Amino acid sequence: MAGFRVGIATVYHYIREAIDLLALLAPALEQAMDTVRRKAYVILDGTLLLIDRIASDRPHYSGKK
Repeated sequence: MAGFRVGIATVYHYIREAIDLLALLAPALEQAMDTVRRKAYVILDGTLLLIDRIASDRPHYSGKK
């Protein structure tokens, strides 16, 4: 890398090591979904997802009679 005198292979190794560590610390999908169900919102890949728990507890109403 320019300016730091760190080889590309070393940088790649450090990136892979960090990703592997984060993967080990991350919850399983089922655990993550259980946590999401208790939240008012979540951020997924940088996107804010609002969770309308009140509406999800009521039956769907289409507006037609």
